[in-house]
Amino acid sequence: MENPILNIIDFTQSQSHGLFWDSEIREKCFELPSCKNDTTKYDICCEKNKFDNNENVSIKTSGGKNIDCGDILRFYEGEFDKKYTIILIKYKQNDNKKIMYEILEINYNKKLRDILFGTISKKILEEYVKYIKDIPHGEVAEEIKQKYKVCKNKMQKEFNMKINISPKVDSHSQRRVQCSIPNFDKLFETYPEFIISRTIKPLVRGVKITSEIVSSSRVRKSKLKVEN
Repeated sequence: MENPILNIIDFTQSQSHGLFWDSEIREKCFELPSCKNDTTKYDICCEKNKFDNNENVSIKTSGGKNIDCGDILRFYEGEFDKKYTIILIKYKQNDNKKIMYEILEINYNKKLRDILFGTISKKILEEYVKYIKDIPHGEVAEEIKQKYKVCKNKMQKEFNMKINISPKVDSHSQRRVQCSIPNFDKLFETYPEFIISRTIKPLVRGVKITSEIVSSSRVRKSKLKVEN
């Protein structure tokens, strides 16, 4: 069978489908060990990149209009003296399967970073991250929720940011700030120069990867609800 439908049995996090494709691309395309819970800055660091030792690579998946880009300061502080490529797997949900329908490679360079982040400074981002991390653990008062939401909306407008600031605050101890690129298809229609390649075939760097996986839609438990 050329494109087997695989079940995700080794990945237990909520992003298991992303981790599956991440690991498969690492193994098949870059000939590196799989990673079931890797929190390093890049999925493929330049030193281990068999194609280009001046290229860092991040692997992302999206089943909608947004690209989740992880920790906001990490994404802001890319090593732009080197190439930084985002491999994006786009998929659609069909019953209990995720079906890949397009793969893009995106050149995330300083110019694209500045388009996404506008004129905001690292210092202001750091101050907002510190504010979120300093929120006491446990239930969060509605007044505080409104304050950090209003603050992030104000920053996005004031600094002409195209990226979305995503504070992650729950009723336990989660206190972090991530980011996402909203409406990325529209963004890259406006800025097509950042698209290195795109294909509807399940191919990454000329290597065939799995096009369908058994994986139900993501369901969050109410008790772990995150405020955005």
